[in-house]
Amino acid sequence: MGKSLMELFVPFGRMSAEGADPSCEEALAQVAKIQAFITENYYDCTNEILAGLGQAYGSGGDFTRNMNAAAGPGAAESAAAAVGAYCERA
Repeated sequence: MGKSLMELFVPFGRMSAEGADPSCEEALAQVAKIQAFITENYYDCTNEILAGLGQAYGSGGDFTRNMNAAAGPGAAESAAAAVGAYCERA
């Protein structure tokens, strides 16, 4: 299950490498997929919970390092920014 979740962050590694805006439609759609996956497989991932997860993604600690190692350089920071943009729109 964890591997499947981590695969949802791979597009953020690509978007980061391409310099994509974290509030672009592709990034926001990917955040929605992550939120749905977490809700379907773990717990009800409300926007409030998602916002907290987004902060953790880009916090710079082990979470960030592990996500970038699995999904590509900059994936965690890009995902964190996209989650922030997504939650602001909600």
